[in-house]
Amino acid sequence: MKAKSQAIAAACSLAVLNLVVARAEAQPSRMEFCAQAWQGLKATNQTQGKTYREFQKECLARTAPPPGMPSMEQKDSQQGGQGNQSAAAAKAKKQAGALQRACGAEYKAAKAAGKLPEGTTWPKYLSECAKRKKAEGT
Repeated sequence: MKAKSQAIAAACSLAVLNLVVARAEAQPSRMEFCAQAWQGLKATNQTQGKTYREFQKECLARTAPPPGMPSMEQKDSQQGGQGNQSAAAAKAKKQAGALQRACGAEYKAAKAAGKLPEGTTWPKYLSECAKRKKAEGT
């Protein structure tokens, strides 16, 4: 019986040790840290009229990264000009959104006027409209 209880105690000790090690390794990311800081400020009404996004930008800029995580400057230098690709992707996404809104307005107007061909669905209309608008250069 004594050997069995010692084995159980050893297993429990090992489990607790594993939890402690796992917690030490699982440090919060910078985003998580800033989110927790915001929640603390919000709970004590100390946000100073800032929005979360404003606070987040400031927090990420001033907060040192957790050990093992590269700083923002290091990430930029490692990416080596990928910022321009991100800007181009953002511009393309914005243009696609504008195109979808324009086609959506056309679709709603045509549907309300009863001018849509039989069986035309929104995805099909959007595809045709996008092709037409791109050909027109708009």
